[in-house]
Amino acid sequence: RRCILGGGSDRDAAEQWEGGEDEAKIEALKERISEQRKFVESSRQSLKCKRHLPPTEGAAAGVAAPAALSQEEIDDDIWEQRELFISKLAAANRDETELKEREQRLRAEREEHVKLSRAIEVEDRLGFGDFSMLNSRYQLLRLTSRSLQTTIYRAFDLVALRTVVVRVHSTDPKCADRSAWLRDVARDCEQLSRGVRHPNVVPLLDFFPHDGDSLATVWEHVGGDTLEAYLWR
Repeated sequence: RRCILGGGSDRDAAEQWEGGEDEAKIEALKERISEQRKFVESSRQSLKCKRHLPPTEGAAAGVAAPAALSQEEIDDDIWEQRELFISKLAAANRDETELKEREQRLRAEREEHVKLSRAIEVEDRLGFGDFSMLNSRYQLLRLTSRSLQTTIYRAFDLVALRTVVVRVHSTDPKCADRSAWLRDVARDCEQLSRGVRHPNVVPLLDFFPHDGDSLATVWEHVGGDTLEAYLWR
């Protein structure tokens, strides 16, 4: 269940989730780990007592003593309990590792969903009609991210017939010479598109001026998680 803390006009409104199948599984795993830890601690205390248990016990006054255990039987019992203790401890450690991975994965998914939902809200305010074609080639499809000076879209290249990522870079309002800034960025893009070729670097496909004081760059579209989501996981 998604919860928004703060007014709709509050830019810093926090978004949280409650419940859900993944969270229920995490809570069940936490409970199982707690039970395992209790058993491990109980077994540890029991083993401490049995190590000091004498081979025979005298009968209490007026009470028949149970059958005496030999030292070998006591050692066998201690060994069995120690093996069970080790097994439960290993299971608890595995479950704690799984719990950490589940929590990280759920946190990453929620962070990604927050970003996507905010991008969709901005997109809804802009209206789909504003998604025009850029440079007579790139049809904008969806707004994926927006910051103070950069707006990122998923787009379709009508010439190469493939999905691409378009980033529109606006000049800094404090920049005194915007023309010089555009020339510098265009020169850097030219060097990047020609000189950088590496399998781990997303290639820059195209760049061009946009709306006079902005620059649009076109990048290869790479599916899957964002780098931030990958690092969370």
